[in-house]
Amino acid sequence: MNPADREARRHFLLRSAALLISPVAFANDEYEAFRRQYQQQMERFRSRDESAYAQYQAEMEAAFAAYSESYRAATRGYRQALSAHWRDPQISDQRRWVEYSDDQAVQRIVDFERNTIELRIRPQVRQQPQQQLVIDALQQLLSENTATAVARDPVTQQVEQAVQRSAPSAVAQAKLPTTLVLGELFDNRQPSQQQLQQKVVELAANATSQQDVESGVVTLTVPLPADRPLRKAQHYLPIVERHATKWKVEPALVLAVMHTESAFNPLARSAAPAYGLMQIVPTSAGKDATQLVFGKARVVAPSYLYDPEKNVQLGCAYLHILLYRYLRQIDHPEARLYCSIAAYNTGAGNVARSYTGKTSIVQAAKRINQQSPQQVYHHLVKQLPHQETRDYLQRVSRRLATYRAM
Repeated sequence: MNPADREARRHFLLRSAALLISPVAFANDEYEAFRRQYQQQMERFRSRDESAYAQYQAEMEAAFAAYSESYRAATRGYRQALSAHWRDPQISDQRRWVEYSDDQAVQRIVDFERNTIELRIRPQVRQQPQQQLVIDALQQLLSENTATAVARDPVTQQVEQAVQRSAPSAVAQAKLPTTLVLGELFDNRQPSQQQLQQKVVELAANATSQQDVESGVVTLTVPLPADRPLRKAQHYLPIVERHATKWKVEPALVLAVMHTESAFNPLARSAAPAYGLMQIVPTSAGKDATQLVFGKARVVAPSYLYDPEKNVQLGCAYLHILLYRYLRQIDHPEARLYCSIAAYNTGAGNVARSYTGKTSIVQAAKRINQQSPQQVYHHLVKQLPHQETRDYLQRVSRRLATYRAM
């Protein structure tokens, strides 16, 4: 990025950060308007057709139940199927995208957090030249787009179908983009075949090999370019700026949350279940965010949440809800920011519990407002109920400073 662009970006981020320093009156007024709009919409919906409303609510509950049940069943079944070929079957998670060759001979893992590709090759196929196996595996990964990757994932497909069956009229799905999952490796987002092959050869040249004596599996580790995570963040920045501005959230905060949640893995998923770049949980954050965005809660299918644009939209909307609705009684914007970061991971109730032992944020806010922002930060780091959230708050806060300076 040239100096002029960097300076323009800095001014944009500073203007955006100022949105978090708005008076509390704005938060209260905004929330009251949101609450009144929601009540009016629900009253119109109920009066129009009580039976339709009841059916909609029933479908929502069925879909939310289907999410967790189908996810557990799908992951259990997939691991069992893989165990016929692999002693340690791996599946995709928050920060790793895992695929297998069609014959189950090669395990391909893109670790977005460690910034590496791991290729694990079973001994049954080692009669083929190892270099060719590596080239073929890298070629597959680098040429794969988001839509194809999701279609190849049996866990996601099973969950998608289960949720759709349970709530056909309440589920929001999406046609996924055909952008390359690892497109940031190329200057041109749609590289030519020659550019693709050149990048494959370049990566393969730096691979290191290690063999497990007991299983005979050979693991080749391929380091990715050191600037790849930054390029990934810059790739998503226009989407982040668009939705962060709309929902009055600082873009640097969105990037810091995204980095911490998924390491910018667009195919991220976890057992919550949570999906996509900002790890939206359909039954909690997804429900609240769709209520704000669409005016009525929706069940967002995995395909919807794997779309970066839609995932960021809902993530920004949920951060808006935390900052200006759930935590609106916290006066100081920086203290409210720290509480919102923690709440994104663990819920506003647990933030309140760290102060009063109860989930009421109204009571907790009275104590929070007696502390400086730094006192609030140190309190949360020491007193939040879960170590995971304490670590999460520290990681997001450090990365927030980095992205403000980007």
